[in-house]
Amino acid sequence: MSALAQDNLSISPKSLQQFNEETLQDEDSNSEMYPAAPISLIKKKISKPDSQKQKKSERQNNQIKRVIFGVNSINNYLSIEQYTSFFDLSIQKLVPSQKLFFLAGDMIAEMKGVENEDRIQLYKYHRNHIYIEKTKKGVSFEIESFRPLKDFSQPIYYLENLQDKDSYEFAQYLKKHQQVIFKISSQLQEIQNFYLNGIEDLQYIIKERSEFIKEQRRKLIEEFCSDDDFCLVTTESLSFENQTKSISNRFMSKPLIALVGGNYDDTCYEFLKYGSLKVLDENTRNKMDEFCIKATQEGFDQYELQIDDFQLNTIDNIKITCKTRIRRFNINYPKHLQFQYFPDLNKIEKFILVHHEINFKIIQDVLKIRQQMAANAPQNQPFPHNYDYNGFIDYDKFQQSMQSQIFLEKFYQKEMDDLNKQIDQPQQSSSSQQTIQLNTQ
Repeated sequence: MSALAQDNLSISPKSLQQFNEETLQDEDSNSEMYPAAPISLIKKKISKPDSQKQKKSERQNNQIKRVIFGVNSINNYLSIEQYTSFFDLSIQKLVPSQKLFFLAGDMIAEMKGVENEDRIQLYKYHRNHIYIEKTKKGVSFEIESFRPLKDFSQPIYYLENLQDKDSYEFAQYLKKHQQVIFKISSQLQEIQNFYLNGIEDLQYIIKERSEFIKEQRRKLIEEFCSDDDFCLVTTESLSFENQTKSISNRFMSKPLIALVGGNYDDTCYEFLKYGSLKVLDENTRNKMDEFCIKATQEGFDQYELQIDDFQLNTIDNIKITCKTRIRRFNINYPKHLQFQYFPDLNKIEKFILVHHEINFKIIQDVLKIRQQMAANAPQNQPFPHNYDYNGFIDYDKFQQSMQSQIFLEKFYQKEMDDLNKQIDQPQQSSSSQQTIQLNTQ
């Protein structure tokens, strides 16, 4: 037996003593239920054993005992159910049975070997878009979450044992986040119990707070997002249904929608389909999550982070590396909308403003790649290469990419004109190659 199995199946002297006492009690109870047979009847049924055969049998038994002593000493004191459960627990600890976790606070923990389709299915299972609101500056998605995991012990254990530095560090941040989630859940339960007494209408307060958030978000977008900015504004609010905090709204500016391959007129179908799982890679999401956890722990009204190598993925598989500025703004409620006896909960809800620094060179490179993709598309090839092209491409994704191309060309006409003048020059600068690349995987 392996050393691992021996460690997991070790029995303390105290456990052995307890087992022996229970065994003796069982034997006593059995003797009361079944009276002993007369000795004379037992003697008649026992024949005198052969001495040579008996010695041979004893030698064989002693040899077997010496060989399997380690296993035998354990099996004597474990039932089959206990023996099996010990091994099952050991295997579960070594091999993750689940590779993706949707955590309270709308965070995602993932193990190695996760496919993008798995992320999409997770997003569909735990998220629902309630409604979409178009404004003059972009699109706002109202979101609700379902069945988030509040106990992080399992993903933390798996992340710590991946033997990967980034995964281990992310697990330490999750431990801090776990404390925040437990505290929020406990206080939300206390609030609900408090308002059951009929002192005030909890639903009225929740509704008024929701309207206040909506108005504050509008003002923040008006102040910090100009018409040509590549902005994302995330609203994180309390969820009484899940008794935790969650993302309740995402706003994307028109330029950002076009850059990632969405179409403003068609309400960003691909973004609804993939969510942030497609636009942001795992490392970028982890950095943002760690930023939010740290900001919550330190309790500042405003908190700022700059990432120089932020990776933004478009829906048509273009990777863009750019500088990104992330700012956190607490939602400060007026006194009549605050929870009077639970002041900590008044500081949980916040806006997260993400501003991508996309220069004209990046836009030109994206436009050029999409032009090449359009020219090389099967339906634009001469016969017979254009025959039955629908079977070889994702037509919806291609249409989205072309619509975003039209929007970018209209929005950045001057840059497009400069690009057309250089269209015959195939080479690109080294800095451009480091910034833009087409992901063919």
